[in-house]
Amino acid sequence: MSEHLERINDFVNQLKQSQQAFVLSSESGLLIAQSEFNDERDALLIWSSSEMAQQQCKGEWQHFNVIEINFDDVVDLLPHLREDELLIGLDLSDEQIAIELEADSLLEALSND
Repeated sequence: MSEHLERINDFVNQLKQSQQAFVLSSESGLLIAQSEFNDERDALLIWSSSEMAQQQCKGEWQHFNVIEINFDDVVDLLPHLREDELLIGLDLSDEQIAIELEADSLLEALSND
């Protein structure tokens, strides 16, 4: 299994188990960043742990706060992200590397038992 698929599976399994994910939010809304791999797309960044998300609240993102979203809200949000043509960036690391995927792909993975 590729590292990419393994990280997606780890994220999905952790989300299913904990029933929560984490995003960064400020007065202007959720953190949406330019895709690392597609200059014409943006991505909603989402983390499987609050600690990982909190590590990103520095530099240009220091005014952001970590907020928890539950499993059902993540599932409900994904169709809207697809409509807005936003990617999902999973577990952005300190090295500024996230796994990016289409909202439909994450929705499909979350729907599988």
